[in-house]
Amino acid sequence: MQQLAFDYVGTEYGGFPVCMNMIHDGDVIYDFGVGEDISFLEGVLSQKNCHGHLFDFTPQSIEWFKENHADKTNMTYHEYGLSVEDGELACHWPQGSRRPAWMGFEHNETHPVKTLKTIMSELEHDHIDVLKMDIEGEEYKVIPQMFEDRIFPKQICLEYHDRWLGSKGQLHNELLGLLSRDYTLVNVAHGAEALWVRK
Repeated sequence: MQQLAFDYVGTEYGGFPVCMNMIHDGDVIYDFGVGEDISFLEGVLSQKNCHGHLFDFTPQSIEWFKENHADKTNMTYHEYGLSVEDGELACHWPQGSRRPAWMGFEHNETHPVKTLKTIMSELEHDHIDVLKMDIEGEEYKVIPQMFEDRIFPKQICLEYHDRWLGSKGQLHNELLGLLSRDYTLVNVAHGAEALWVRK
């Protein structure tokens, strides 16, 4: 890991390490998989004059945001998730969980998703400055496609979900190798929340 100045922004549950000194007013910030905690984006926007984009298809998250944060003008909530195709993503809701999972489980629900390339086109962005992803295992498909599409965010705040890979554990090492080609690992918080910065 390279020694770059970073801050941990947000709550212990919803926060991530990020290099705040690399974020400037007007930067493009995408936050995928927010659940019921937008403390990371709130923390960034409390220090920088940016407009953030939140993405989450889970009904609880959508309802929670509408009830508690609908008046926010410096962020937009998008009611869909991130995947490698535009359409519907099959996912499973483990018993007793308020969050879906779709790697290593049987599928029993579908929710709307779009590719990063599609999202950027629709939002008219030609780059991303900060990309935060907590997408429950979908990162093992999304990040390779993102690089194939020549999309290289300046900072990637990524939660690992290798604990769900099972017999496909090599995918995690492959992802780390792919990231390390163009990015420097700066910090890993709580054993899973990683900050990668473009070389």
